[in-house]
Amino acid sequence: MNTIPIDWIFGGTGRTPGLAWVHTLETPPLELKVSYESGDILSGDAAGLLSRIDSSGQVMVQSQEYGPLVGFDVHDRGGIAILKTGKVKTFDQTLKQQSSFLIGENAMAVACDPFGHFFALGFGDGRLAIFGQDGDLQGEFKAPQPVRWIRFLVDEPGLVASSNYGWVARLDLHGAEVWRDWPASNIGGLATSGNGGRNFLAAHNHGVLRYNQKGQSRPPIDGKGTVVLVCTNYDGERLGQYTLEGDLLWGDETGMINWRTNIEEELVAIASDPIGLRLIAASKNGHIFCLQWDK
Repeated sequence: MNTIPIDWIFGGTGRTPGLAWVHTLETPPLELKVSYESGDILSGDAAGLLSRIDSSGQVMVQSQEYGPLVGFDVHDRGGIAILKTGKVKTFDQTLKQQSSFLIGENAMAVACDPFGHFFALGFGDGRLAIFGQDGDLQGEFKAPQPVRWIRFLVDEPGLVASSNYGWVARLDLHGAEVWRDWPASNIGGLATSGNGGRNFLAAHNHGVLRYNQKGQSRPPIDGKGTVVLVCTNYDGERLGQYTLEGDLLWGDETGMINWRTNIEEELVAIASDPIGLRLIAASKNGHIFCLQWDK
């Protein structure tokens, strides 16, 4: 049996976290999504294995009935996935299918609101489409670049979306633009607080770009590396970063770093629990680590 490397957790600087749990998948997940209400984690790999993991690290249910995945998201009553066939599947908390729509051809991003009432798809041609839970189109927006990242807000109706380069915007549920910016940077990920008041972009050599509720930019956070992944908690006060150089950082939204370490395993996704006491990291080797701080 192979030993899971954890020395990197205790070899960093700052307030060292505890290891709450670790889980191993046969293949690396595409990404991690965390439910705002329960804190349950949904992971999924390219081959189509979906796993719902509770806050104690126990796998509650797994399913591979949908086939190869493009992306997925989770809400309090279930979730949604785009398949490589172009189908969009919604499912309940047991991962059993609830509905299916053939509307996801060429889609490269998917997100749902935390309550399961709306979902959105981002396409390679720049189109962003917003749907009701029954698949009825609510609104559309045409971005100048392919839409790669979408995050619904919790406390207000709307979402924030971005491309891989040069475009980020907040939209209402009809697709109308609330604000936008044109960052001259590659973007590796997007994170937003529940009310949209704090928005973060993993902007590679530009660090972490920050926007407030009105889309006004704030001074970027220099993570002293090439930031490719970013995450935050419900209120946007905690900030997780991962760099191309292998550094994993945990701090706050002002840029203060509480803990930093270097991990040999390449990470593919990071996420925060809703409260901001846990940092969940998934590696290319299929390991999911849950790190925990007391406060």
